[in-house]
Amino acid sequence: MVARVVHSKRTHEDDIFRSDAYMRSVRSVRKYWREIARYPLYPQAMAIIILLGVLAWTANYSGGVGLLGAVLGIGYLGQYLIGVVQETTLGHAHPPGIVDEIVTQPGYLRLALLLVYLGTFVAAANAAQWLGIPLLAYLALGIGTAMLPAFIAVLSVVDDMREAGNPLRLRHFIFNTERGYYALGIPMIVMVWVAYALHGGLTSLFCLFAASYLLVALSHLLGFVACHRYAELNTDSEILKQGDTTRRRNVQQEALDALLSEIDGLVARGDPRTACDIMFREHAGLTNPLQFHQDLYHALKVRRQYVLMLVQGKRLIHMLMQVKHIGRALSIYEECLDISPYFRPWDMRGVLQLAESALQDHRLRCFDKIVTSVVLRNPGGPETAALQFRKARYLAEVEKNEAAALDELRPLVTLVSHPLHSRIAALYRALQNKAA
Repeated sequence: MVARVVHSKRTHEDDIFRSDAYMRSVRSVRKYWREIARYPLYPQAMAIIILLGVLAWTANYSGGVGLLGAVLGIGYLGQYLIGVVQETTLGHAHPPGIVDEIVTQPGYLRLALLLVYLGTFVAAANAAQWLGIPLLAYLALGIGTAMLPAFIAVLSVVDDMREAGNPLRLRHFIFNTERGYYALGIPMIVMVWVAYALHGGLTSLFCLFAASYLLVALSHLLGFVACHRYAELNTDSEILKQGDTTRRRNVQQEALDALLSEIDGLVARGDPRTACDIMFREHAGLTNPLQFHQDLYHALKVRRQYVLMLVQGKRLIHMLMQVKHIGRALSIYEECLDISPYFRPWDMRGVLQLAESALQDHRLRCFDKIVTSVVLRNPGGPETAALQFRKARYLAEVEKNEAAALDELRPLVTLVSHPLHSRIAALYRALQNKAA
């Protein structure tokens, strides 16, 4: 049970690491589109979507006091969207925690400006409805909904809050999304209009859920744009405000970008050997060399430069094992084996350690890949028999599958010169007796 928990934790950490590295390596919105669409489905984001949808829906049934309460609630939850933009801008592909963004570190000035924005357009729509001009009400709702994600994005990344309402800044954000803003924003406006026209009911509620989903996706999209185009968007100030750690991270990212650009050029010219050589060049000023090499590995994977990826994978596994990140090293090892079963890390001792870790984490499929690789590279070697014996023990002791364990042991019994022969024979006899 403990091993299963450890495996789950490591897998989750690997997932976060891979998502962050992938987001930082992809610069095109079109290539990242699938992740943008999937972002609101994470539990933290989905909870916000449900809360926003319910609050907006209840506003249809409320009088003045209820409407004011709904606006205040939506504005308060809107702080989470600010956190989404900021976290994405800093290179994090997973949604932030709800408590962290809303409860423990509220931004009162940003909250006030967000409430003013929401209150202005809601008041305009209600005034138009009271005056009997429904088209004006729809226009106010449409403009307010359309500009809300851009307003939140600018609000998230500027020091001078007066910039939040600057139409040029809003337009600049929208134009840098490669039309992604329109692809998500137009359906969001339509959903809000349909919900407003229906004045309640389950259809209205589902429309507001859909609009909230698109709002969260747009927030992540704008953060993605700010992450990669902070110079064009002039958002350096907020990133620098995050402290020296982020500034150093940007310097390291620039070094990675320069290296990848050089590698791409060499590969395009048909010179992968030189591309491989420059990967081992020393890079001065790296604040987190391990992170640098992890980002390089995943960038090569995204580019499908598999030969270079295997070379970098060998070095990365060695670095990860030095700092005892065995679970992550095992995941990299498995990815490399999927590309080439002949792949092997630096030494056999590391292979055996990773194989043992695979069994402890109940990753039997990964273990089998390692055994296959060892057999291909060193057929008939003592390590192969040792690994097969370890698998037989696992099948017998953990899986309680004596028949499968006997099948693994049967070809090993004849290896009388193997150092483990006495233990192999003893386990084989014990399983035979038990089966009888």
